[in-house]
Amino acid sequence: MNKKLKERVKDLLVNQIDTRDNDNLLISQIWLDEGVPVNSIDFLIKYSKGGFTSAESIRRARQKLQEEHENLRGEKYNERQRKGEEVRQTISK
Repeated sequence: MNKKLKERVKDLLVNQIDTRDNDNLLISQIWLDEGVPVNSIDFLIKYSKGGFTSAESIRRARQKLQEEHENLRGEKYNERQRKGEEVRQTISK
């Protein structure tokens, strides 16, 4: 994982608590820092050419940081973990 991206995500998780439970907000903040164009067509062209960090990479960085650092977890973290365990239990039956 890109260490620079991980640090950017960590900074947002620390300083903007709402990003802990909202990947769309987190991704939007990263893209704003990268200079997202105001025009949606320009955005789509730049995004399709790899001009922005992929949303999936940002989400994965958030997920890894929250796994490693309890203080960066949002309120939804424990709920997601509980649901994941329920799915694992259902599958293993």
